[in-house]
Amino acid sequence: MKKLIVFLDYESNYYDRVERIKEDAKNEVEYYYLEDYLKIKNKIKDEDVIYFLTNVKEIINIVEDLPNNKILNKDYYLSRCSKVEVQEKLLKNGIDTPTIIKDIDNLTNRSFPLYVKNKNHDVFVAKVCSKRSFNYMFNKFDINDFYLEEEIKNKDIIKEHKIYYANKSVFENDEDIISDRIKETCHKLGAITGLDVYSADLIETKDKVYVIDVNSAPGFWYSRDSRLKLLEFCK
Repeated sequence: MKKLIVFLDYESNYYDRVERIKEDAKNEVEYYYLEDYLKIKNKIKDEDVIYFLTNVKEIINIVEDLPNNKILNKDYYLSRCSKVEVQEKLLKNGIDTPTIIKDIDNLTNRSFPLYVKNKNHDVFVAKVCSKRSFNYMFNKFDINDFYLEEEIKNKDIIKEHKIYYANKSVFENDEDIISDRIKETCHKLGAITGLDVYSADLIETKDKVYVIDVNSAPGFWYSRDSRLKLLEFCK
């Protein structure tokens, strides 16, 4: 029988997210840890659907080792796009994102505050408010592992949103209401990135919708409807 197999990693361990998905599932859902892949590989059947609830770089090894399975976001993983490359791709295709700062050597105190994000898809975001704090941070870290984004300082900000996308459908946080232009932006985002499922953080202003972050491994924590759509997609 076809199963949904969810992969976690021991460090982030979003076990509670898997439990919510399992509670909503009518078909069988199993979860394993990436670190144990070689031990459990023979339990995975070709008809099983694979979902990675983690963003670690080792995902690509499993994707390439399971060519016959339906792997959610497979094309996205095979493209090996970094987080900063995703943001640049969105901007190139007409979706507004915060400005990525290229000229790091000429930062002044007027450049701040800004956000420091790691280039891979592990979650790390830091708001840096001064040149002194910036220099202190990168005396300890390799700046080549990160990129910088300007803060959205628009006085016309209406609201921040988190959305979930599954099977070409957009879902808001259970306590939120999203506009048609948010939905339109999210459908475009899915088409541009090739993601089957994702979550995104957005800022809505009077004139624009900014995509702040895209996560290829959402836990669908705040939206039961999106979890049900994920399970429907897996059929």
